[in-house]
Amino acid sequence: MANALDIIVPQILAQGLAVLRENIVMPFLVNRGYSSEAAQRGDTVTIPVPSAMTAEDVTSGLIKDMVAPQDVTPSSVTIPMDNWKKADFAMTDKDLVEIQEGYLPLQAESAVKALANKVDQDLLGMITGLYGFSGTLGVDEGFKTIADVVNARKVLNEQLAPMDPRYLVVGPQGEAEMLSIQAFHDASFGVGGEAILEGRLTRRLGFGIAMDQNVGTITQAAGPVDVTVNFDESASSKTVSAAAGSSEFAVGALVDIATISGNFVITSVTGTGGSAVYGIEPALPAGASGGPVAMTDAAGVTTGEAYEANMAFHRDFAAFVTRPLAAGAEGLGTVVRSISDPESRLTLRLEISRENKQTRWCWDILYGFALIRRELGCRVGGTA
Repeated sequence: MANALDIIVPQILAQGLAVLRENIVMPFLVNRGYSSEAAQRGDTVTIPVPSAMTAEDVTSGLIKDMVAPQDVTPSSVTIPMDNWKKADFAMTDKDLVEIQEGYLPLQAESAVKALANKVDQDLLGMITGLYGFSGTLGVDEGFKTIADVVNARKVLNEQLAPMDPRYLVVGPQGEAEMLSIQAFHDASFGVGGEAILEGRLTRRLGFGIAMDQNVGTITQAAGPVDVTVNFDESASSKTVSAAAGSSEFAVGALVDIATISGNFVITSVTGTGGSAVYGIEPALPAGASGGPVAMTDAAGVTTGEAYEANMAFHRDFAAFVTRPLAAGAEGLGTVVRSISDPESRLTLRLEISRENKQTRWCWDILYGFALIRRELGCRVGGTA
């Protein structure tokens, strides 16, 4: 049995890889780490993050008079390989013949799509860690003019994101709205003929633009409007405390604090109601004197409602790592093989065994991901 399967396994792996490439977006766009070394669930991968540097005047003279070099305090993010997903199914002998004829049966294709969609959804979910926002909180805007895309570029520029490579990932609604903007479908704006015929979004305004069917909707209630927050914390603090209110914001909520420019994302919640303490990103700004920013003792907060979770980002805002799973034990009618995609860096493992006159197939994948630099991304509020 194993020898017979060995003949068609390469075909199955190749066809599965083709299906994988057709159904993922985000793994192609973020910073990817890959190694051919086999791993297991629970292993970790460390991603270095460089520290910020400043340019200084050059001074000459005696060594004792020279300015000491800047302290370098690079940090790192440890990404656990804690996502081990599988999709299994059974195929009849007739299905095996169909594989040999050159196409993957529908059930096998569906299993690969399920894994691809899960990876994509996990990476898209990191939008809830971003504090940058292009749009107006609480207003259902979407893409109405080219200025809505320009503003996303402006937000990334203000957050000092590198210019390239940048991406804008939109959902089905966002794509439909963008294709209704003349600059995205008119040849006079440099759109190629094939892109016009196929209705494809092309690179515009410094963004590689992609539509991802897995882009969801962020449903965030208008917020506990009776909550105000204190500002007796020092400048650069990453916490604010509730001054009043019977309910609290959830982790991932994007809020606008009155009298402070910019938005903040809630990273943690300790306590409840009027005694809640919120972790926030970014830190509170400093005032003109270097102390806490001048403001009233307490201020109200505004938050977004429901909007399509479109996202603009530089590649390094997040990291995605994957490792091939160990081949596993073979024999007794079982075949185990792995295949790696050199483009997406995803590695799939296929385990095949014979059970009850059918052949059982199980695809699985091991990966990890993490938000690395929040300032390199922003939410783009679309029509819910």
